[in-house]
Amino acid sequence: MFDELLKREDVEELLKEIFNSPKYYEKKIEGENVEYVLHEKILFLFYDALYKYQLIIEDPKYFTDYLAQFEAVITKLNDVQDIKYGISKLICNTLKKKLGEDASREEILSTVYSKYIENGYYFRGLNKREYINLKNHLQLQELPEMRELKLLLEKYNIDIFDSYNHKSTFDTDLTKECFNSINSPLYLYSLVCDNSNLPKRYRKDVYYLKDFDGCIHNLNKVIDSVSMSEEDKYKMLEYFEVLWKFYTDNDDSIFLVAIKRNELSGDMVEYKDKEDFSLEEAVDNIFSAYEDFYNKNERYDQDHLLFLELYGCRKFLKEKEEEKKVEVIDDGFKLDNKYGKSTIFLIIGALFVIIGVILAVLLS
Repeated sequence: MFDELLKREDVEELLKEIFNSPKYYEKKIEGENVEYVLHEKILFLFYDALYKYQLIIEDPKYFTDYLAQFEAVITKLNDVQDIKYGISKLICNTLKKKLGEDASREEILSTVYSKYIENGYYFRGLNKREYINLKNHLQLQELPEMRELKLLLEKYNIDIFDSYNHKSTFDTDLTKECFNSINSPLYLYSLVCDNSNLPKRYRKDVYYLKDFDGCIHNLNKVIDSVSMSEEDKYKMLEYFEVLWKFYTDNDDSIFLVAIKRNELSGDMVEYKDKEDFSLEEAVDNIFSAYEDFYNKNERYDQDHLLFLELYGCRKFLKEKEEEKKVEVIDDGFKLDNKYGKSTIFLIIGALFVIIGVILAVLLS
């Protein structure tokens, strides 16, 4: 899909920049204060920009300029929607260059529609276990402990988004499905990080960071909110731990499964041009025409599936945390060492005094 672009040296350099540069990880996205959310969203948007370029532009001769302009967009803008619109403008302007400056509005919009809607993809973000399961068996399987956990939550009217009720649903939004992969299975993520039974203030990054103690802390808050019996509380914690051990590992990759739209039955989303929109706004509207696909048979044709494994950010954040710890230790040493010379002289002087006293006693 965009594998060849990921192998380019300039793409790898920008990936490293996104992972490690303060101008990205110290920025604040509007409405978000958690560092990892910014980090990952920038990465997801990068993958979305690569996907749209490969799908619509294809020709590599425009890519160097496209990449430089994308970097300028993510450096300048802080809002996710603004960055998405910036990508739409980049695609629009690059397509103009490819088709020729005299290309009509209708030709540009029909090209984007044909390549992105009619010949584009549905995506599904999975964790590693689900990804391997689907690859090997062509279907997703729910564990018994997950079913028991759901029954327990229903008993106490704890409403959690259940992606397994839509286990065959794919989405056209690549950035959304990248997020879903990092936090899959979404039922567990929603239980400990995104439901109305959690208090107003709590850590939202614990599932993403694979912080088991943090997840249990949040889960206990959910349990306390409904006055759960001790027996059910024990079951809830037990089910969660079993599922945690099964689904979580140290693999940082983003796992996606893609299905080409034109290989599936069903109506394509229609787009009607609105003359009061600028050309860039019209292109952005085509990209924003999200839709889902649901396979009622719950089983997939191998020929229709494309399996993608992309870089994730978490390992780079862990490395950065380790660097911070080393820096703190070094700074502490420097602070203690500001007066190191005078301290050493005092110690040496004290030793000479002690030795002198000992010698005087021995000689007397």
